[in-house]
Formats: sequence, C-alpha cells, structure tokens
Amino acid sequence: MTAAHKSFAPSTLLLLWLCVSACSIDGYCLVDASIPSTSLGTLATPTTIKKWRVCGPFVLSTAQNYVWYSTDKESAAMRRDFLSEIGGRETPLLLRAPTTQLRVNFNNDIKNLPKGVDPPRKNGKAFFDQTQEFQSGSVSTQILYWDFPRRFAITYAAAILNAPTPRDVVLLLPSDSPVKLWLNGSVIVDPPAGTVGHNPGDYSLARVHLNRGNNPVLLKIFSFPERNEFALHVLTARQAAQFVQRNPAFVDLLNSVVVAHGSTLSLALNLQYLAFRSNKTVMSIRDMDGKLLRSQTINPTSTRELPTEGLADGLYELTIQAGLSALSERFYVGDIGKRLRYFAEVCSQEGPGKTKADSCVVIKPLLDRMADQQMTERLDKEKPLLLLLSQLEFSMRGQSPDIKIDIAGGRVYLIAYRSELDNTLQYYYIHLPQDYWAGQSVPLVVFCPYNDHNKSFFVGPTNTLAPLVQAYAQLADRYGFAIMMPFARGVGLSSPTGMKDILEAIGDVQKRYRIDSRRLYLTGECAGGRGALLLAEHEPHRFAAVSTVNAATRSAYVPYGESDDEDDNAAPRDELEPNVSKLAHVPIRLIHGDQYPHSPILQAYEFKNLCRSHGFDPELIVVPGEGRLGLRDPTQLSFAFFQGKHR
Repeated sequence: MTAAHKSFAPSTLLLLWLCVSACSIDGYCLVDASIPSTSLGTLATPTTIKKWRVCGPFVLSTAQNYVWYSTDKESAAMRRDFLSEIGGRETPLLLRAPTTQLRVNFNNDIKNLPKGVDPPRKNGKAFFDQTQEFQSGSVSTQILYWDFPRRFAITYAAAILNAPTPRDVVLLLPSDSPVKLWLNGSVIVDPPAGTVGHNPGDYSLARVHLNRGNNPVLLKIFSFPERNEFALHVLTARQAAQFVQRNPAFVDLLNSVVVAHGSTLSLALNLQYLAFRSNKTVMSIRDMDGKLLRSQTINPTSTRELPTEGLADGLYELTIQAGLSALSERFYVGDIGKRLRYFAEVCSQEGPGKTKADSCVVIKPLLDRMADQQMTERLDKEKPLLLLLSQLEFSMRGQSPDIKIDIAGGRVYLIAYRSELDNTLQYYYIHLPQDYWAGQSVPLVVFCPYNDHNKSFFVGPTNTLAPLVQAYAQLADRYGFAIMMPFARGVGLSSPTGMKDILEAIGDVQKRYRIDSRRLYLTGECAGGRGALLLAEHEPHRFAAVSTVNAATRSAYVPYGESDDEDDNAAPRDELEPNVSKLAHVPIRLIHGDQYPHSPILQAYEFKNLCRSHGFDPELIVVPGEGRLGLRDPTQLSFAFFQGKHR
C-alpha cells in the first residue's frame, strides 16, 4: 500500500466525515461524482451498462493454477472489504477520487503487451482505480490487466443506474467468475461459494426496484486465473421472460450434484426464474431405468430444497418442467467414492475381449478427479464425475447407451471406438435428440476441439467438459440436432493426425446412428473454429454449413496432406489462405466477440476480406466482449444458422 493510501489531508478527512454522516441518514454515500451514470430511459430495449468505476486487482494469490483455491477461501474473500485498503468501503459505499488514468487497449492479444504501455504498479502488479468505458459493456479484467491476468484476485466495479421514474426491473448478470452485487446498499446477488465459475457463462437474474433518480450499483468479482469477465444488463420483466425462453440451459438446477444419503438437494437460486416460463413448475425424479419415483408441483420462487429420504444410494435424474420447457440434472445419493472403488474392482477382473473392458478406461480419470485438489469449485469436480459415472453404470448393468430412456432432455453418451490409425481406443461424446427415437434420421453438429497437447480426452478441451456438453445437449434438443464432441488426439485439426482422427470419429457416428448425411455441420471456438474451417476446406462437399465462434483464422497451422508422417510438431505453415477458395460454396457464419483477447476481432475482418477476394462473403456477427455474456448466445446463433441447410 502506498503512502497515499495510508494518510489523508485534513480537508479530505473532513470530506470523509461529512459523507459518513450523510451515509448514516440515507444508507448510501458517494464521495465524488467519479462514478459514471447510465440513463435507463424507457427501457424499450435492454440497456447494457458500459461505463464503470473500476478498482483492482486486489491480489489473493500469486499461484497460476488452482491449487490455492477452496470454497472457504472464496467465501472469506467475498466477505472481506478490500476497498478499505484504498480508503473506501463496500457499504455504505465509499469511494475516494480516482487515482489512475491508464490507457486500456482492447485490440491486442494478451500475449503481447501494447507497446508504450507501462502502467503503475501495486505490489509489483498493475492496479486500476479509474472510470472506464467498455466498448460493448462486457467488462474483462483480462483486457484491463494485460500483463497480469492469471492470478486469483478481487476487482470492484461501480456504476449509477439513473431511472426517470420509480420502476421494477430485472438485472441480468452473466459472469465466468463468482460475483456479488449491491444495489442501493443492499446485497442483491451473492451465490454460495463453489457454485459459480464452472461454466464459460453463468447467469444471475434479480428482480429489483429502482428509485427515481440515482441508484448506485457495486459489483465485486472473484477472478479465477483467465476467468474474469462480467456484464450487467437491465431488462423489463417481459424482456427477461423472452431471454429465459431463448436460453433453455442457462441455469444449473442444483448447487451440488453429489449428496450424502438422506441429505437434501439444494436448488440453485436461479431456478426461480423458471417462473418466467410458466406459472406451473413440476419437479420429478427418475432412476436409471427411467422409472418415475417422485413428482410434485413446486414454487420455483420459494422452494430451496428437495428431500431425498427414501432414495437408495445411486444415480438419479432430476427434471424441472416449466410449461413446454424442461431442464434436467443428474445427481448421486451416497458415497460416490465407494461406488467407484467397486467399479475399479470389477474392472480389474475384466480381461481382453470382455464386453465391458472399454468402459473401464474411465475408472482412472474418475479416481483421479476424486483425488484432484486443483479443481476450482465443487460443481467443477462433481459434474464430470457424474457424466463419466453414468457411462459406467449403464455399461456395467449390461445396458447399451444407445437404448431409449424416456427422460426429458435426452442423454449424453460416451462412445469408444478403435482407431484405424494405430488400433488405440479413442472417444467422443454424442447426444441424440428426441426425434431420433421416433425413427427419424437426424442432422449432426460436430464441435471441433482446439489443440491441447497436455490433457487427455476426459480433462481436455472445453468441448469435452461436462457442463458445456450437457448445456449444448439441452440446446440441441430445441433444434432436433444430434451433436458430437470428438477429441482429435489433443492436437487439433491443424495437424494430419488430428484431422484424420476427427474424420474417423464422424465416420464412426454415421455407422452407429441414423445421421442425415446431407445435414452435417461444423462449429468450434477459437482454434476449434479454425479447425472447423480447415475441415470444411478439406471436405467442402461433405458439410452443409460452418459456424465458428472467435475463430483464430490468422493462427499458423500444418495444412492437411502436406506431410505423410505423423509428426505433429512439424513446422507450421501458412494459415487458411492457400485453400480458402474451396469454401466458396459452403455457407459460413463467423461469430466473434469484440473483445476476445486470444484471437482479436481484427482476424474476423481480415478473414472476411480474404473470402471476398475469392468471390464469396461469409456472414459476420459481432457480439459483446468474449462472446458468451451478451443477450445472444453464440451457440444458439450457430444452431439457428444451420437450420434448413443441407448439401
């Protein structure tokens, strides 16, 4: 802490005393006019807050991995008032005059610190204390702290919501880290530790009342390494209802999906917003055979827990039905470690050629996850456990994962196949929509992975992580799509091995299931987006459309077929340009966040212009921030683009 933070001039102390006195009267205080104000007007359309007073980072740990984290540490950090370190406080809100005027560069890759930028240091690291306008309203601390994004830290952001008349509104707060929100001095959003931050975008909604005039907002974000973005949208109740209707998988149902025998299920706070879909909400619990065990009407605005008395130890499916919409979540009752040790013993007795042997490969990653102390939150640890455990349960019971089980939302299956490349077991996840069970051939969306040499399929790229797999599956049900998540050997589609692997996986899906070969679609994010375009270049007559999210179109790669060996470390060549003309007859939608730091939006404009020079013009949709925290979900935009397209 600098000397300026330790002592105050007499005039400053007098000003602080006067403000404290005022705060004791109305409960809220602003030292100066440095907190920016946003006029809400009539709210004919949702309003996104773009101007914030930013203070941070207050560093919690210098560790660059998740070993430091625990839910107790998260709780302690969210209770501690870090503003006191700079002469302020959280509530009643007290902020001193800004102390920095740093230039923020929104266009550079995080690996390249902007030239000429040498921000002041606090404890040796960049520290912001200023009013800042964010171009799209998405507030990314990764953008703010170019040279210091990979630490656990606390950041504050304050703003004024100016309402012309008293009114009730809904605050929509998406984030990829835990957040705490105060409005007019009262805590509005404060989720339990360990329940936020496991998805790329978690949404909190809060019905609030705004007073006429100024309504101060203070937001506190607990940033994980590289997970540090939020946005704040102000909506009417009608607009919020429309948002919830468009986003079927934006909430978790449970705060914990592994519970001790006889314990209650803790329902997620956001479950109350299912009331936006219907006045009647029905809860049901089914066992692994699809047998209905319980069904009852609940009040989503007040029901916080569900009993599990009478349920034997095992795996279950909770479904919440609101109108025509249904959300599902698996949960486990009992000692999951004991169950895994049982499976480990069974698998140790399985020899070569046994029907169950392939499924046993998930035992090691399951046991590793049980012992892993680097998991970020409880749900990060529990959801992959449940996804993989369910595959074991079905396999060991002698059930094929291909059988129909009548549970809302369908199922995600882990499929193992023998690669023709080297006879090794390779894997992919697949979800089959309800239409499939009616005997129809269904379209297939392939989520192309990005390269991740150091991780296996079970802990690797985001497209194989349980929360996203399950969220994509529920969204795919709305469109009648089958979806698959292959691995490409962890090297991505920019290598010959990765390309061959993903083509093998697609071929395996087509052999096993009724897939409409005229409606094969490709999508992917960042390097996965580049991979989708590379695959379409290689097989332009096979795929009906491509839609990418934040595609790294300028990144170097090894063009497919230029090397006959399997050296994935071969020198990278040029990018998409050599074969881009092959995409001329493939419908393409580029979706790009205007502040995505890894492959800045300039790449999207460059690629679009490259395509124009070859006589075709892909569609480009620009979304706020990194693309995941706006009012339009990029995956939904991709699925909507695929509808009706065929070869």
